[in-house]
Amino acid sequence: DILVNRSDALFTLTLPPPEGPLVVAPRHPDPTRWYREDDVEFAWELPARATSVSYVLSADPLAAPDDIPEGAKTSVAYRDLSSGTHYFSIKAFRPQSGWGGVSHVVVNIDAEPPAEFPIEVSPRPRTTVRRPTLLFATTDRHSGIDHYVLQAVRTSANPGEEPLTPFFVEVTSPYVLPELDLGSYDVVVRAYDLAGNIREARQKLMIAQTLF
Repeated sequence: DILVNRSDALFTLTLPPPEGPLVVAPRHPDPTRWYREDDVEFAWELPARATSVSYVLSADPLAAPDDIPEGAKTSVAYRDLSSGTHYFSIKAFRPQSGWGGVSHVVVNIDAEPPAEFPIEVSPRPRTTVRRPTLLFATTDRHSGIDHYVLQAVRTSANPGEEPLTPFFVEVTSPYVLPELDLGSYDVVVRAYDLAGNIREARQKLMIAQTLF
C-alpha cells in the first residue's frame, strides 16, 4: 500500500477535434448557448469515397456510434428532444479503409420555463408605505436564470387622472418600488432563463391612507 495522500479534483470535459465528417447543427450553431427550439437537425458533408455513415445522439458525452451503416445520407432530424445537453457523434465508412474517426456536436435544449415563484411584499401587500419592497426569486433546472423584469400597473385611478401606461423594466431582488400614489396596483414579475423561456408571477398591492 503506497497511497499516502488523496484529494478532490474538478475535471472539465472537452470534446476532441473533428476526426470524421464535418457536421453542424444549422439552427443550433453555438455549443455554448441554450435554445428553446427542441427540433434539431444535423447536417454533414460526406467525405470523399465514403459510402455510408453511422451516428448516435445521446446524453452521454462518451457515447460512440456503432458499426451498423446508416446509408449515404447527409442529414438527420430529431423532433421534440428533451431538455438538457445532447451529444451527436458521427463517423463515415470507406470500403478501402473501413470506419474513420468520429466527429461530435453539442446541442443544449431548454424548452421548459423557470419554476413557479411568489412575489413577497414588505411590509405587506396592503400597506401605508408609499415605497414597498418586493422580494422574488426562482430557479431554472437546465439553462439557469438570466434576468427579471417588472411591471406595476395601477388598477384604480382618481376621476380625470390619466391612465398609467404600463412598461417593463429590468430589476433585481429585493426591489424598492418608486413612490406610489394611494390606490391599488397589479405587480407582474417575469423571470427569463438563458434560453428565453418565461415564467410570470403576479401580486396585488394596495397603498392605503390607513390600515383601519
